[in-house]
Amino acid sequence: MENYELRAKAREALAGQWGINAIITLFVYIITTVIQGAVTRLFGFNATNSDGLLYLLVTYALSLFILFAFSYGQNYIALEVANGQKAEIGDVFSIFNKKYYVPMMIFNLISEVLNFLISLIIFVPIMLIFGFTAYMSFAFGGSTNGLTRLLNDGEISTSTAIIFVVLILAVLVLFFIVSYIIAGVFKFAAWAKLENPEMPTLKALSYAWYLIKDRLGKYILMNLSFIGWWIFCIFIIPVLWVVPYINTSLAEFYLNAKNERDFMNV
Repeated sequence: MENYELRAKAREALAGQWGINAIITLFVYIITTVIQGAVTRLFGFNATNSDGLLYLLVTYALSLFILFAFSYGQNYIALEVANGQKAEIGDVFSIFNKKYYVPMMIFNLISEVLNFLISLIIFVPIMLIFGFTAYMSFAFGGSTNGLTRLLNDGEISTSTAIIFVVLILAVLVLFFIVSYIIAGVFKFAAWAKLENPEMPTLKALSYAWYLIKDRLGKYILMNLSFIGWWIFCIFIIPVLWVVPYINTSLAEFYLNAKNERDFMNV
């Protein structure tokens, strides 16, 4: 099934419950904001004295161990909607169920670690390039005009500078593509686990990769197809309606991939 057909199925599944899904999106935003605010007050953080590293550690831990569950709860709702069921506000707390919480937390932690490692692999070279450029700029020019002087004096050719820029852009594109793939694998694994609570966590990850590995290009294009929606969010369409649409479309993608795999194995 093509992506446009999956998006059409998502709109059909959301028919009659766009409103409740928008309310759920707003509710998740409000409750996560309230929790963050409560923790900030509990530790005595404020805008002028946030205690730096401690504040970052506390808020990051809060995200890793509590707030993530609401995001996964929205994924749970998207799967329910894609399966023809009605969304309910209470479902945002579904991940706190003991049979879901630990596996989903593990998925979240692993994905965070992978994204961190990939960020290091991709962005450290870029930082080194910029650092080298800045050093050369000051070393040869003694000012921010150093790089311009290098170009004018022929020390660094224009083509070399263009290559640097193209390389950086290519690396950034690669980062976003890899991030989409990682997000897709863990989203699929979460849905597989939600549908089959008895499935081992590692098997769910393996199954997710099995579903998505031959559809990587299609999955990336599905995500890219929503860029226009995000742009329109700024001017026309409230983001509260777009988030459920995207989540449900990706849930339809998962269900279609699963059905196609099952059909191939008959």
